[in-house]
Amino acid sequence: MEFKTPSAVFIVAMACTGLAFILQIVGLATPGWLVSDVVGTGLWKVCREGVCVDIGTILPIIPDWFIAVRALGIVSVCCLAGCLLVSVASCVFEHSYFPLICAGLAVAGGLCSLAEFATFAAKYADVVKGKGGPDFGYSFALTIVAWLLAMMACPVFIFAKLRKQSAN
Repeated sequence: MEFKTPSAVFIVAMACTGLAFILQIVGLATPGWLVSDVVGTGLWKVCREGVCVDIGTILPIIPDWFIAVRALGIVSVCCLAGCLLVSVASCVFEHSYFPLICAGLAVAGGLCSLAEFATFAAKYADVVKGKGGPDFGYSFALTIVAWLLAMMACPVFIFAKLRKQSAN
């Protein structure tokens, strides 16, 4: 069992997935989904002037859609982690299906991320309905960037597989 150097294209796909994984974790964990001058709200915490409290203390009953947004974010992180694990495994074990598995996991992670921020944005728009309120913040933006990177990784993984097949 020896380490096989992956192609440059495969490394680019791994880098996109790795960056998407990191951004998704940071976006999921930080309190910047909604921001105003004094308050930052995330999926788990609400922070005001440097003091953070669990969102359950502010909202005694957390809406189902909010729980779904959290779950979609966690599933996205799991899919991207799986993609990274399979891509690293492909550097050790030779298997022709690994790039396709990576592409599938990247798409699954990206689609979960898309559903996560789209649901949040749609439900937030329903709640606010023109009343004004906080703006979408950096955590929300990080999730969008993670989605873009995950979706970009998919065709790159497929291209790496096709390129390797044509070289053989």
